[in-house]
Amino acid sequence: MRKTENSTTWITQNLTKFDHPLLDNIRKDKHTFCNGRFISHNGYFAVLTHVVIDKNQSTSQRRGGENVSEVLNRNKENEFIKTTYGFFKVFCESKPVKTFSPSSGHLKEWEESLEFLELSSDIPSVRTEDMVTFAIVRYDYANLYWVMVDLYDIYFLTTFLGLNPNNIHILIVDAHPVSIPDDIWWILFPKVTRIGQASNTVMFKTLVWGLHRGNSPLLKNGDFNMFPLLEEFKHFVLSKTDPLQNLSDINCNNVTVTIVLRRNYVAHARNPSGRVGRKIFNEQELLKNVSKALKGHTVTGIQLDLLPIDKQIRLASRTDILVGMHGAGLSHVLFVPIHACLIELFPITHSTLSHFEFIARWRKIKYAKWQNKDKSMEIDQDTTKVDTEKVAALVLNAYHQMCP
Repeated sequence: MRKTENSTTWITQNLTKFDHPLLDNIRKDKHTFCNGRFISHNGYFAVLTHVVIDKNQSTSQRRGGENVSEVLNRNKENEFIKTTYGFFKVFCESKPVKTFSPSSGHLKEWEESLEFLELSSDIPSVRTEDMVTFAIVRYDYANLYWVMVDLYDIYFLTTFLGLNPNNIHILIVDAHPVSIPDDIWWILFPKVTRIGQASNTVMFKTLVWGLHRGNSPLLKNGDFNMFPLLEEFKHFVLSKTDPLQNLSDINCNNVTVTIVLRRNYVAHARNPSGRVGRKIFNEQELLKNVSKALKGHTVTGIQLDLLPIDKQIRLASRTDILVGMHGAGLSHVLFVPIHACLIELFPITHSTLSHFEFIARWRKIKYAKWQNKDKSMEIDQDTTKVDTEKVAALVLNAYHQMCP
Protein backbone atom coordinates (compact mmCIF):
# COMPACT_ATOMS: atom_id res chain seq x y z
CA MET A 1 0.00 0.00 0.00
CA ARG A 2 1.34 3.44 -0.98
CA LYS A 3 1.53 6.22 1.59
CA THR A 4 -0.92 9.10 1.35
CA GLU A 5 -0.42 12.80 1.94
CA ASN A 6 -1.04 14.04 5.46
CA SER A 7 -2.64 17.18 6.85
CA THR A 8 -1.96 18.22 10.46
CA THR A 9 -4.19 21.30 10.35
CA TRP A 10 -6.49 19.92 13.05
CA ILE A 11 -3.52 19.73 15.41
CA THR A 12 -1.96 23.12 14.83
CA GLN A 13 -5.29 24.93 14.94
CA ASN A 14 -6.12 23.64 18.42
CA LEU A 15 -2.82 24.13 20.22
CA THR A 16 -3.67 27.71 21.18
CA LYS A 17 -7.16 27.02 22.51
CA PHE A 18 -5.97 25.47 25.80
CA ASP A 19 -3.90 27.65 28.11
CA HIS A 20 -2.08 26.96 31.37
CA PRO A 21 1.49 27.62 32.64
CA LEU A 22 2.05 23.86 32.66
CA LEU A 23 1.92 23.86 28.87
CA ASP A 24 4.71 26.37 28.34
CA ASN A 25 7.43 23.71 28.16
CA ILE A 26 5.37 21.53 25.83
CA ARG A 27 4.72 24.40 23.44
CA LYS A 28 8.24 25.79 23.64
CA ASP A 29 9.84 23.49 21.08
CA LYS A 30 7.64 21.74 18.55
CA HIS A 31 9.72 19.81 16.03
CA THR A 32 8.01 18.95 12.75
CA PHE A 33 9.57 16.38 10.43
CA CYS A 34 8.63 14.29 7.43
CA ASN A 35 6.27 16.87 5.95
CA GLY A 36 4.23 16.85 9.16
CA ARG A 37 4.08 13.07 9.53
CA PHE A 38 6.19 13.14 12.71
CA ILE A 39 5.72 15.98 15.22
CA SER A 40 7.56 15.94 18.54
CA HIS A 41 6.47 18.35 21.25
CA ASN A 42 9.68 19.20 23.11
CA GLY A 43 10.29 15.53 23.93
CA TYR A 44 7.03 15.24 25.89
CA PHE A 45 4.90 13.41 23.34
CA ALA A 46 4.65 12.95 19.58
CA VAL A 47 2.00 12.77 16.89
CA LEU A 48 2.64 10.53 13.89
CA THR A 49 0.47 10.08 10.81
CA HIS A 50 0.28 7.20 8.35
CA VAL A 51 2.61 5.23 10.58
CA VAL A 52 2.93 1.45 10.46
CA ILE A 53 3.44 -0.72 13.54
CA ASP A 54 5.21 -3.99 12.74
CA LYS A 55 4.96 -6.35 15.73
CA ASN A 56 7.56 -8.62 14.15
CA GLN A 57 10.14 -6.03 15.24
CA SER A 58 9.44 -6.51 18.95
CA THR A 59 9.86 -9.13 21.64
CA SER A 60 7.75 -9.97 24.66
CA GLN A 61 7.53 -12.88 27.07
CA ARG A 62 3.78 -12.42 27.51
CA ARG A 63 0.77 -11.46 25.40
CA GLY A 64 -0.89 -9.54 28.22
CA GLY A 65 -4.41 -9.85 29.57
CA GLU A 66 -3.84 -13.10 31.48
CA ASN A 67 -5.43 -13.73 34.85
CA VAL A 68 -2.94 -12.72 37.53
CA SER A 69 -3.12 -16.24 39.03
CA GLU A 70 -1.53 -17.55 35.81
CA VAL A 71 1.57 -15.39 36.10
CA LEU A 72 2.35 -15.27 39.83
CA ASN A 73 6.02 -14.57 40.64
CA ARG A 74 6.82 -13.73 37.01
CA ASN A 75 9.52 -11.11 36.49
CA LYS A 76 8.12 -7.62 35.98
CA GLU A 77 10.34 -7.11 32.94
CA ASN A 78 8.43 -9.90 31.19
CA GLU A 79 5.37 -7.65 31.18
CA PHE A 80 6.94 -5.01 28.93
CA ILE A 81 7.38 -4.96 25.16
CA LYS A 82 10.91 -4.56 23.80
CA THR A 83 10.76 -2.72 20.49
CA THR A 84 13.54 -2.79 17.91
CA TYR A 85 14.31 -0.88 14.72
CA GLY A 86 11.38 -1.09 12.32
CA PHE A 87 8.64 -1.48 14.93
CA PHE A 88 7.42 1.94 13.77
CA LYS A 89 7.67 2.82 10.08
CA VAL A 90 7.09 6.37 8.77
CA PHE A 91 7.41 7.81 5.27
CA CYS A 92 10.05 10.54 5.33
CA GLU A 93 12.23 12.44 2.91
CA SER A 94 15.13 12.66 5.41
CA LYS A 95 15.93 11.23 8.82
CA PRO A 96 14.82 13.60 11.62
CA VAL A 97 17.01 14.66 14.53
CA LYS A 98 16.43 12.93 17.86
CA THR A 99 14.18 14.86 20.26
CA PHE A 100 13.59 12.42 23.14
CA SER A 101 16.06 12.13 26.02
CA PRO A 102 16.88 8.97 28.02
CA SER A 103 14.62 10.31 30.79
CA SER A 104 11.71 9.91 28.36
CA GLY A 105 11.76 6.17 29.04
CA HIS A 106 9.87 4.12 26.47
CA LEU A 107 9.46 7.16 24.20
CA LYS A 108 13.23 7.19 23.67
CA GLU A 109 13.12 3.49 22.83
CA TRP A 110 10.24 4.10 20.42
CA GLU A 111 12.17 6.89 18.73
CA GLU A 112 15.10 4.51 18.28
CA SER A 113 12.64 1.99 16.79
CA LEU A 114 11.50 4.37 14.04
CA GLU A 115 12.30 3.26 10.51
CA PHE A 116 12.02 6.05 7.95
CA LEU A 117 10.83 4.87 4.55
CA GLU A 118 11.47 6.68 1.28
CA LEU A 119 8.46 8.55 -0.05
CA SER A 120 8.28 6.24 -3.03
CA SER A 121 8.30 3.09 -0.89
CA ASP A 122 5.56 0.50 -1.08
CA ILE A 123 4.67 -1.59 1.93
CA PRO A 124 2.68 -4.83 1.93
CA SER A 125 -1.07 -4.54 2.34
CA VAL A 126 -1.87 -4.03 6.01
CA ARG A 127 -4.96 -3.36 8.05
CA THR A 128 -5.64 0.37 8.49
CA GLU A 129 -6.82 1.91 11.76
CA ASP A 130 -8.87 5.03 11.02
CA MET A 131 -9.47 6.13 14.61
CA VAL A 132 -7.00 8.48 16.29
CA THR A 133 -4.95 6.11 18.44
CA PHE A 134 -3.07 6.79 21.67
CA ALA A 135 -0.20 4.36 22.26
CA ILE A 136 0.56 4.00 25.97
CA VAL A 137 2.78 2.01 28.31
CA ARG A 138 1.42 1.44 31.82
CA TYR A 139 4.12 1.14 34.47
CA ASP A 140 1.88 0.40 37.48
CA TYR A 141 -1.19 -1.11 35.93
CA ALA A 142 -2.71 -2.50 39.16
CA ASN A 143 -2.46 0.62 41.33
CA LEU A 144 -5.55 2.83 41.05
CA TYR A 145 -3.61 6.05 41.56
CA TRP A 146 -1.29 5.34 38.64
CA VAL A 147 -4.19 4.19 36.49
CA MET A 148 -5.84 7.56 37.12
CA VAL A 149 -2.57 9.33 36.26
CA ASP A 150 -2.50 7.49 32.92
CA LEU A 151 -6.15 8.27 32.22
CA TYR A 152 -5.79 11.93 33.11
CA ASP A 153 -2.73 12.21 30.85
CA ILE A 154 -4.77 10.96 27.91
CA TYR A 155 -7.63 13.35 28.68
CA PHE A 156 -5.11 16.19 29.04
CA LEU A 157 -3.55 15.47 25.64
CA THR A 158 -6.86 14.99 23.85
CA THR A 159 -7.90 18.44 25.04
CA PHE A 160 -4.53 19.92 24.12
CA LEU A 161 -4.86 18.48 20.62
CA GLY A 162 -8.52 19.43 20.22
CA LEU A 163 -9.68 15.81 20.13
CA ASN A 164 -12.80 14.19 21.56
CA PRO A 165 -11.86 11.47 24.10
CA ASN A 166 -15.10 9.69 23.20
CA ASN A 167 -13.70 9.02 19.72
CA ILE A 168 -10.20 7.70 20.35
CA HIS A 169 -8.62 4.26 20.27
CA ILE A 170 -6.27 3.16 23.08
CA LEU A 171 -3.38 0.89 22.10
CA ILE A 172 -1.84 -0.69 25.21
CA VAL A 173 1.81 -1.40 24.43
CA ASP A 174 2.60 -3.57 27.42
CA ALA A 175 1.93 -7.17 28.46
CA HIS A 176 0.52 -6.86 31.97
CA PRO A 177 -2.08 -9.35 33.21
CA VAL A 178 -5.61 -8.30 34.07
CA SER A 179 -6.08 -6.16 37.19
CA ILE A 180 -9.10 -4.84 39.09
CA PRO A 181 -8.89 -1.33 37.54
CA ASP A 182 -8.48 -2.68 33.98
CA ASP A 183 -12.14 -2.45 33.06
CA ILE A 184 -12.05 1.35 33.26
CA TRP A 185 -10.18 1.49 29.93
CA TRP A 186 -12.98 -0.34 28.12
CA ILE A 187 -15.64 1.67 29.97
CA LEU A 188 -14.21 5.07 29.03
CA PHE A 189 -13.04 4.54 25.47
CA PRO A 190 -14.87 3.09 22.46
CA LYS A 191 -11.97 0.87 21.40
CA VAL A 192 -9.06 -0.57 23.41
CA THR A 193 -6.49 -3.01 22.02
CA ARG A 194 -3.68 -4.85 23.75
CA ILE A 195 -0.64 -4.95 21.47
CA GLY A 196 -0.25 -8.68 22.10
CA GLN A 197 -3.69 -9.32 20.66
CA ALA A 198 -3.39 -6.91 17.71
CA SER A 199 -2.63 -7.78 14.09
CA ASN A 200 1.04 -8.17 13.26
CA THR A 201 1.11 -5.15 10.96
CA VAL A 202 -1.24 -2.16 11.16
CA MET A 203 -1.16 1.30 9.60
CA PHE A 204 -2.48 4.05 11.86
CA LYS A 205 -3.76 7.18 10.20
CA THR A 206 -2.95 9.13 13.38
CA LEU A 207 -0.93 7.74 16.28
CA VAL A 208 -0.15 9.71 19.43
CA TRP A 209 2.75 8.67 21.61
CA GLY A 210 1.35 9.57 25.02
CA LEU A 211 3.26 11.23 27.84
CA HIS A 212 5.92 9.29 29.69
CA ARG A 213 4.80 9.00 33.31
CA GLY A 214 7.65 11.18 34.56
CA ASN A 215 6.12 14.10 32.65
CA SER A 216 2.57 13.58 33.88
CA PRO A 217 0.92 16.86 34.95
CA LEU A 218 -0.52 15.20 38.06
CA LEU A 219 3.01 14.58 39.36
CA LYS A 220 3.82 18.30 39.40
CA ASN A 221 2.20 18.51 42.84
CA GLY A 222 3.06 21.84 44.41
CA ASP A 223 4.04 23.63 41.24
CA PHE A 224 0.64 25.26 40.72
CA ASN A 225 -2.11 26.68 42.86
CA MET A 226 -4.61 25.74 40.17
CA PHE A 227 -4.72 22.77 37.88
CA PRO A 228 -6.27 22.26 34.45
CA LEU A 229 -9.18 20.04 33.57
CA LEU A 230 -9.71 18.10 36.80
CA GLU A 231 -13.43 18.87 36.89
CA GLU A 232 -13.75 18.21 33.16
CA PHE A 233 -11.92 14.90 33.63
CA LYS A 234 -14.27 13.99 36.48
CA HIS A 235 -17.33 14.72 34.36
CA PHE A 236 -15.90 12.67 31.49
CA VAL A 237 -15.39 9.64 33.76
CA LEU A 238 -18.76 10.01 35.51
CA SER A 239 -20.54 10.36 32.17
CA LYS A 240 -19.52 6.73 31.52
CA THR A 241 -19.82 5.31 35.04
CA ASP A 242 -22.53 7.36 36.77
CA PRO A 243 -24.37 9.44 34.16
CA LEU A 244 -27.49 10.06 36.30
CA GLN A 245 -25.66 11.36 39.36
CA ASN A 246 -26.59 14.89 40.53
CA LEU A 247 -23.13 16.30 41.19
CA SER A 248 -24.13 19.30 43.29
CA ASP A 249 -26.72 18.13 45.81
CA ILE A 250 -25.92 17.56 49.47
CA ASN A 251 -28.47 16.28 51.96
CA CYS A 252 -27.41 17.76 55.28
CA ASN A 253 -29.94 15.52 57.02
CA ASN A 254 -28.12 12.42 55.80
CA VAL A 255 -24.55 12.86 54.62
CA THR A 256 -22.64 9.84 53.38
CA VAL A 257 -19.33 8.95 55.00
CA THR A 258 -17.26 6.28 53.26
CA ILE A 259 -14.35 4.78 55.19
CA VAL A 260 -11.89 2.91 52.96
CA LEU A 261 -10.73 -0.35 54.57
CA ARG A 262 -7.38 -1.70 53.39
CA ARG A 263 -7.16 -5.48 53.55
CA ASN A 264 -4.93 -8.09 51.97
CA TYR A 265 -5.64 -9.01 48.35
CA VAL A 266 -3.57 -10.12 45.34
CA ALA A 267 -3.14 -7.10 43.07
CA HIS A 268 -0.22 -8.18 40.90
CA ALA A 269 2.14 -11.06 40.20
CA ARG A 270 4.97 -9.87 42.46
CA ASN A 271 2.84 -10.04 45.62
CA PRO A 272 1.34 -13.56 45.59
CA SER A 273 0.56 -13.40 49.33
CA GLY A 274 -1.56 -10.30 48.76
CA ARG A 275 0.05 -8.52 51.67
CA VAL A 276 -1.15 -4.92 52.01
CA GLY A 277 0.30 -2.26 54.31
CA ARG A 278 -1.27 0.69 56.15
CA LYS A 279 -4.25 -1.27 57.46
CA ILE A 280 -6.47 0.05 60.26
CA PHE A 281 -6.26 -2.25 63.30
CA ASN A 282 -9.46 -1.01 64.97
CA GLU A 283 -11.82 -0.73 62.01
CA GLN A 284 -15.01 -1.47 63.95
CA GLU A 285 -14.16 1.00 66.69
CA LEU A 286 -13.59 3.67 64.03
CA LEU A 287 -16.92 2.92 62.34
CA LYS A 288 -18.70 2.99 65.71
CA ASN A 289 -17.22 6.32 66.83
CA VAL A 290 -17.80 8.04 63.49
CA SER A 291 -21.39 6.76 63.46
CA LYS A 292 -21.83 8.08 66.99
CA ALA A 293 -20.43 11.49 65.99
CA LEU A 294 -22.80 11.67 63.00
CA LYS A 295 -25.86 9.96 64.43
CA GLY A 296 -28.57 9.53 61.83
CA HIS A 297 -26.19 9.78 58.89
CA THR A 298 -24.84 7.01 56.63
CA VAL A 299 -21.42 5.70 57.65
CA THR A 300 -20.03 2.76 55.69
CA GLY A 301 -16.74 0.88 55.72
CA ILE A 302 -15.82 -0.64 52.38
CA GLN A 303 -13.00 -2.73 50.95
CA LEU A 304 -12.86 -1.12 47.52
CA ASP A 305 -11.01 -3.89 45.72
CA LEU A 306 -14.05 -6.14 46.20
CA LEU A 307 -16.03 -3.87 43.86
CA PRO A 308 -15.71 -3.46 40.09
CA ILE A 309 -14.04 -0.17 39.20
CA ASP A 310 -17.22 1.48 37.88
CA LYS A 311 -19.04 0.72 41.14
CA GLN A 312 -16.10 2.16 43.08
CA ILE A 313 -16.40 5.39 41.12
CA ARG A 314 -20.18 5.53 41.59
CA LEU A 315 -19.69 5.06 45.34
CA ALA A 316 -17.18 7.93 45.40
CA SER A 317 -19.50 10.22 43.44
CA ARG A 318 -22.11 9.72 46.17
CA THR A 319 -19.68 10.22 49.08
CA ASP A 320 -19.70 13.45 51.07
CA ILE A 321 -16.80 12.60 53.40
CA LEU A 322 -14.11 10.17 52.23
CA VAL A 323 -11.91 8.72 55.00
CA GLY A 324 -9.02 6.32 54.70
CA MET A 325 -5.39 5.45 55.25
CA HIS A 326 -3.01 6.88 52.67
CA GLY A 327 -3.29 4.55 49.69
CA ALA A 328 -4.49 4.17 46.13
CA GLY A 329 -8.17 4.03 47.13
CA LEU A 330 -8.04 7.72 48.01
CA SER A 331 -7.61 8.41 44.29
CA HIS A 332 -11.40 8.53 44.33
CA VAL A 333 -11.06 12.07 45.64
CA LEU A 334 -11.08 12.81 41.91
CA PHE A 335 -14.77 11.85 41.79
CA VAL A 336 -16.33 13.00 45.05
CA PRO A 337 -18.76 15.95 44.80
CA ILE A 338 -17.29 19.44 44.88
CA HIS A 339 -18.69 20.05 48.39
CA ALA A 340 -17.00 16.93 49.79
CA CYS A 341 -14.12 16.45 52.23
CA LEU A 342 -11.16 14.07 52.22
CA ILE A 343 -9.77 12.93 55.58
CA GLU A 344 -6.46 11.14 55.05
CA LEU A 345 -4.94 8.97 57.78
CA PHE A 346 -1.23 8.23 58.07
CA PRO A 347 0.77 5.70 60.06
CA ILE A 348 3.92 6.94 61.76
CA THR A 349 5.56 6.84 58.32
CA HIS A 350 4.44 8.19 54.92
CA SER A 351 3.65 11.67 56.24
CA THR A 352 5.52 13.41 53.40
CA LEU A 353 3.35 11.90 50.64
CA SER A 354 0.91 14.61 49.61
CA HIS A 355 -0.50 13.73 46.19
CA PHE A 356 -4.06 13.17 47.43
CA GLU A 357 -3.91 16.40 49.40
CA PHE A 358 -2.81 18.24 46.26
CA ILE A 359 -5.67 16.77 44.23
CA ALA A 360 -8.13 17.78 46.95
CA ARG A 361 -6.77 21.32 47.11
CA TRP A 362 -6.65 21.66 43.31
CA ARG A 363 -10.32 20.64 43.22
CA LYS A 364 -11.12 22.97 46.15
CA ILE A 365 -12.20 19.93 48.16
CA LYS A 366 -11.97 20.26 51.95
CA TYR A 367 -9.01 18.34 53.34
CA ALA A 368 -7.90 17.19 56.79
CA LYS A 369 -5.46 14.57 58.00
CA TRP A 370 -4.57 12.53 61.06
CA GLN A 371 -0.99 11.40 61.61
CA ASN A 372 0.01 8.77 64.16
CA LYS A 373 2.81 10.00 66.42
CA ASP A 374 2.82 7.12 68.91
CA LYS A 375 5.01 4.11 68.05
CA SER A 376 2.97 1.91 70.40
CA MET A 377 -0.02 2.45 68.09
CA GLU A 378 1.82 0.67 65.29
CA ILE A 379 0.66 -2.91 65.85
CA ASP A 380 3.06 -4.25 63.24
CA GLN A 381 4.70 -2.93 60.09
CA ASP A 382 1.40 -3.19 58.19
CA THR A 383 -1.20 -2.16 60.79
CA THR A 384 -1.93 0.98 62.80
CA LYS A 385 -4.31 1.53 65.70
CA VAL A 386 -6.12 4.75 64.85
CA ASP A 387 -7.17 7.37 67.40
CA THR A 388 -10.84 6.96 66.55
CA GLU A 389 -12.05 9.85 68.71
CA LYS A 390 -9.78 12.31 66.92
CA VAL A 391 -10.78 10.99 63.51
CA ALA A 392 -14.46 11.16 64.47
CA ALA A 393 -13.91 14.77 65.52
CA LEU A 394 -12.38 15.52 62.10
CA VAL A 395 -15.42 13.97 60.44
CA LEU A 396 -17.79 16.02 62.57
CA ASN A 397 -15.86 19.20 61.80
CA ALA A 398 -16.04 18.40 58.08
CA TYR A 399 -19.80 18.00 58.40
CA HIS A 400 -20.14 21.40 60.08
CA GLN A 401 -18.09 22.98 57.29
CA MET A 402 -20.39 21.49 54.66
CA CYS A 403 -23.59 22.09 56.60
CA PRO A 404 -23.02 25.16 58.85
